[in-house]
Parts: sequence; C-alpha cells; structure tokens
Amino acid sequence: MSSSRSLSDPGLKAFLEANHLGGAGPRKTWDLDSLTLAALYYHPDIDAALASWEGTQAAGRTAGELPNPELELSPGYYSRVTSTTSPPWIDGLNLNILFETAGKRGYRMAEAGHVSNAAKLAIASTAWQVRSRLRAALVEYSAAQKLADLLKLQQQTQQENLSLLESQKQNGDLSAAVVARDRISFNNSLMAVHDADARVAVARIALAEAIGLTTAALDGVSISFDGLDAIPPVTDLAQARRLALFHRADVLSAVAQYAAADSAVKLATAKQYPDIHLIPSYEYDQGQEKWKLGFSVELPVLNQHQGPVAEAKARCSEAEAKVNAAQSKALSEVERSLAAFQSARAKAVTANKLLSELEAQEKRLSGMLAAGGVSRQEFVSTQLELASSRVSRLEAAEQMQQALGQLEAATQSPMRWDASIRSLSRSSKTP
Repeated sequence: MSSSRSLSDPGLKAFLEANHLGGAGPRKTWDLDSLTLAALYYHPDIDAALASWEGTQAAGRTAGELPNPELELSPGYYSRVTSTTSPPWIDGLNLNILFETAGKRGYRMAEAGHVSNAAKLAIASTAWQVRSRLRAALVEYSAAQKLADLLKLQQQTQQENLSLLESQKQNGDLSAAVVARDRISFNNSLMAVHDADARVAVARIALAEAIGLTTAALDGVSISFDGLDAIPPVTDLAQARRLALFHRADVLSAVAQYAAADSAVKLATAKQYPDIHLIPSYEYDQGQEKWKLGFSVELPVLNQHQGPVAEAKARCSEAEAKVNAAQSKALSEVERSLAAFQSARAKAVTANKLLSELEAQEKRLSGMLAAGGVSRQEFVSTQLELASSRVSRLEAAEQMQQALGQLEAATQSPMRWDASIRSLSRSSKTP
C-alpha cells in the first residue's frame, strides 16, 4: 500500500464524478457512499479481480482467432541427373490451410465469453465484500466514537455522584462501605474511558485498511455517519431470498461457469468431427513445374474423442453442483442474517423506548429539582441510569447496524455498485 494515496487524489475525484458523486473543489465530508467508491478505487482486492477479468478478455480474443496457415519448404536433390542442362535440385513448397468444422470456433468463443462474464461477476462479488468490510468498519468507528463520548459524560456524572456521597458520609448519613462501592464504579469508569479511546484508535486503523489507505490519509478528513443510526423497516424474507437468487454476483458467476462448462461439452462433442486440412503444393523438379492440391482429415479409428467428451461432461456436472451449492449458501446466509437483523432490530426498538422513558423521567425530575421537590442526589442517580441506558441503546443500535450490513451482503442489494465497476480504470490509479 502506497503512503501517497489520499482522498484528495485527482484520479479518485474523477472516479467519483463518473459515478455522480463529484462536486466543485475537494470533498468536505465523506459518507458511506463516497467512502465505498474510494475503497473500490484503491482496494487491492479490486485490482486483483480486474486483472483476472482482463485476462479472460484476452483469452476471449484468442478463442476467436482463426488458425494461421502453415507453410512448409521441402528442398530435394536428384543424384542421377540424366540431362546436363537440368539442375539436380528439386524445390518444394507446401501450404496447409485448416478449416474447422462443426462450429468449433463458435463453441470456443462461447465458452470464453461465459468465463469472462463469470470473472466480471467476480469483480462485483469482490466489490460487495469490500463494501461489507467498509460498512462494518464505519459502523464500528461511529459506535466507538459515540461510546467514548458517552462514557466521558457518564464519568462526569459518576464523579458528581461520588462527591455527593462523600458529603453524606462526612455528615454521617452513609457508611464508608456504600461510598467505597461507588468509588470502585467510578474507577472502573475511568478504565472504560481508556478502553473506549483505544477502541476508537483501532477502529480508525480498520477503517483506513478497509478503504485501502494508510491511517495518515484520514487525518483532517471529516467522516459522516448519516444513515447508520436510524432503525430501518422490517425486511420480507421472500423478497430477501429473491434478491439473493437473482442479484448475488457469486450465484450469477456460478451460473456463468456452468454455461461455460456446457459450451465446453459442445466443443468436445464437435471435436468428434474431424477438421479438414487443404494442402496446395508447388514443386520445381529439374526445370519442370508441378502443382498439386490435396487434403487430409483425422481418421477416428482408434478413438472417437470419447475421453475428452466424458471429461467435459463431468466438469459440467460439477459446475451444475456448484450452482446448486451457491444458491443453497445464499439462501442460508439470507435466512441467518435476516433472523439476526430482526432480533437486533427488536432489541434496538426496545432500547429506544426505554431511553425515551428515562429521558422523560429526567425532564420531570429536572423541573422538580428546580422547585425543590427532589434532592440533587436523586436527580444525579437518574442521570446515571440515563447514561447507562444511552450506552445500552448505542450497543443495541450497533448490533442492529452490523446485522443489517450482513443482510445487505447476503442479498447484495441495492446493486448500485455495478456502474462503479464499469467506470473503474486501473491505469488511472495512483500506485
């Protein structure tokens, strides 16, 4: 990974503009969509998938090429010369022109085309893997930052609560054991803040890695987490299954591989019919010019190409089994991720409800505190419960968003990254 890569790269800016996310001047805020495009532009996994696809395109050109004719020179020497005027040399020239039969070239081109299509779909599959890792890293980074802020606020409330308890202990209203227990909680909150800060640093490194950049490339970059904290609607299982079967690139790639294997069977079957070699020849024999026109074909007397046909059919059966396996895997992942998402969503809804109730309670107590209806200690205790509820709500929201990301990866929907792949040019990148 080059340290010169950055989000201000001109090639990246052009790539964003090609995918309708450009704008005048440098980009001020980077969200999930723009960071995903940056990851597609920079990530080495995309480069490897693109290189593989380019190789299959070259193989497709090779499959469509017509066979070159063969030229053979066969000079000779006649040792018993009967005439003193005729040279003893015999010059021979043979031309071998191959005519493929039974549509072999068409089957070969079809097989190469299906292989290239499978490789192109593999780019889309790789792109979704890159996006899935990026989204998970972005959710983790957002949750880590929010948790660090919440824990710092919670620590301040605990410090105030501890000060109030110390005053009550000095007045003889509380025992030292009760205060010691809350002091331990306060010290634990200090450790939790340090852990949260460390989590933010690690999450930032993971985010840079998911994009394909160094951590220094994120310095001074404003990152938006919009859309990563809302509760999405419930997803229908039938719709999710349909998306997985008809939109997942790995399933479609397996289908393309099966089509390639089927074309290979047709090609192997067509090779049972021999090709025709047209062989025109010219010979200059001691002053006499001789022309011949011959042809040759393979005689299928020792074998009828049955072995290669059987091998091709076996590979076709294997490709069919892989299609079934890919579909089964996709459906299993959809059902598993959907169940996890629905459970996490229900938990997030409950956490939101509990948080709303505590916020309403804090608002009431705040008014009562101003009127002298409750003590400062009671109000601070409610704030501690509220702070704990906010942490629980944040954890539930993170679990829901991570589960949603897994569901999106399982369905590979919405499929809006195809345009990004088509407009991606490896030659325009910063190395």
